Amino acid sequence: MSDSLHFVALLPVFAKRLAFLVRHAGCVFVFLASCWAMNAAERNVLYLNSYNLGYKWTDEVTEGVFERFSAEKDIGVYSEFLDAKRFPAIGVGEDALGLLRSKYEGKVFDVILCSDNAAVDFVLKYRDEEIFKEVPVVFCGITNTEDYLGVDRLWGVREDHNFEEYIETIYRLKPDVEELHLVLNPTPTGQLYRKIFESIEEKWVGRLSFRYHMGHRVDEVPEYYSGLGKNGLLYYIVVTNDRDGNPVSSFEFLGALKEHCSVPIFGDLMGENSVGLVGGPANEGLLQGTMAAGLAIDLIRGRTLARKIENRRVTWYFDYAEMKKAGMDPAAIPVGSVLLNEPSGIWEKHRREIIVVGVVLVLLVVAVLLLVSMLILKRNHEEELVKEKEKAEQSDRLKSAFLQNISHEIRTPLNAMIGFSNLLRHDTTLDEAAQESVDHIMNGGYILRDTISNILEFSRIESEGIGVEPSDVLLIEVLRKLRSEDVVDTWGEERLQIIDETPAGTVLRVDAVMLVKALAHLVHNGLKFSKDRPVTLRCRLETEEVVFTVEDQGIGITDTNVKQMFLPFRKGNLGATEFYPGAGLGLTITVSYVERMRGEVTIAPRQGKGTKASLKIPVR
Repeated sequence: MSDSLHFVALLPVFAKRLAFLVRHAGCVFVFLASCWAMNAAERNVLYLNSYNLGYKWTDEVTEGVFERFSAEKDIGVYSEFLDAKRFPAIGVGEDALGLLRSKYEGKVFDVILCSDNAAVDFVLKYRDEEIFKEVPVVFCGITNTEDYLGVDRLWGVREDHNFEEYIETIYRLKPDVEELHLVLNPTPTGQLYRKIFESIEEKWVGRLSFRYHMGHRVDEVPEYYSGLGKNGLLYYIVVTNDRDGNPVSSFEFLGALKEHCSVPIFGDLMGENSVGLVGGPANEGLLQGTMAAGLAIDLIRGRTLARKIENRRVTWYFDYAEMKKAGMDPAAIPVGSVLLNEPSGIWEKHRREIIVVGVVLVLLVVAVLLLVSMLILKRNHEEELVKEKEKAEQSDRLKSAFLQNISHEIRTPLNAMIGFSNLLRHDTTLDEAAQESVDHIMNGGYILRDTISNILEFSRIESEGIGVEPSDVLLIEVLRKLRSEDVVDTWGEERLQIIDETPAGTVLRVDAVMLVKALAHLVHNGLKFSKDRPVTLRCRLETEEVVFTVEDQGIGITDTNVKQMFLPFRKGNLGATEFYPGAGLGLTITVSYVERMRGEVTIAPRQGKGTKASLKIPVR
């Protein structure tokens, strides 16, 4: 198309958007300059629109495309309108291709920009032609973008229609509706929309009946639409053709619906032609064109596009007066919607705001009264709280002092008793009966000392907490200290077998005292419940952890008891016929120690076959 003809072809757009162009006079000047300077442009874009100028959607998309390109002085835009709604056989066939061949012979395009399906399908059908070959394609105004996902060198902006969301929105606004009448275009796009509605229809069985109307002429509107039920509702999706393929003015058809239809009408056309419609979603053609042109410019400038398909959410428009007439609450419209023709009265216009402000003021007054009451109560109880706090702190201090004193007072005579018993054990003048009595005294002393130590240690953990003091320590040193623990002496050092499978010189970053005590408790349980049978402590290295496994041949444990053994004062030999000493705190203390060192303790139940306890500690 020549430069002058191109300008003349766009005159209808200028007429329909005069107010917009006046507000953007600078853009108009650049746009006109670009139209006359196309032959001097370094980069070229071919803009193919599926429809005709004068069609509202086409005018809006075209305006958005040229507004966006107006700032790109080195890019020339050539436009063609295929008129596929009025002349589908000519607009997208060999005749249109022949016209483009002759008009643009020798012209190289950097991007082909298509609006709506007919233009995109036309380009893809003849993509091997010289004018389209190897040229990136950008589209807008397409709903079924999933059909184009596998196409190479194709990007675009989706015309987003979430019909399921539309129906749910309409139903929320008018829950007493029983029939939804859908007015669709008898075109491939209209057939696609019908399939979508039919798939949605299954979810509404019993609540909402769907009725489909396709291919009617304007003069048939009174016959088909004047007798719709009082509990019906009509949803109008743009009609541009009748059943025979003849063009139909969508605005005339909508006007006839408004005149003869007695039920509320929702539709996709809002704005200057929205009078008489309750509301509906609108895909703004201006923004679709602007976004598509932006993608084309990014491709020309060599920028990487984050996505092949850009989504553009629709905006809902509602007419206040029509909503009131249909018995709908304008306050219930979706967030972000545009409410048209809203009355200017202060209460009607700002009712929600006034109610919110009133509620906030009431809440503030209540809050102030509550605050004053709380301050009075606080003043009255402040001295009591201070006294209670001092009592609690004093109690904690007394408890700590008691634990320290009782630990010393009990351990001292116990150690003396155990020490003298040990001396007597080595006295060769004692007969066998006396020696056995001495052994009972020593074992009883060890058991009593261990029990008291566990109780005191558990109390210290509960009242003060225990801090971890990690340091680098050799694993072999940990095992050596373990053998020196009194618990091993209590139950017989000769029965403990230690198998170290870790590499020589393995170093752990742990609290050595805690680790030795935790292992001692596990070994203590194994020795205690195994009687005279051996107990094995095995050490191995697994990636970044050292695993200690204590395995005995004692009475074992059931699944039920495993879940309780880690609780304080619970014993694993519940139900056993023989008594086993202990307060049931060893595993509780062990878990406290190990968790502080970021480790884990597990027990495998094996009733009657012994117990296998594992302790995992990170190397670092």
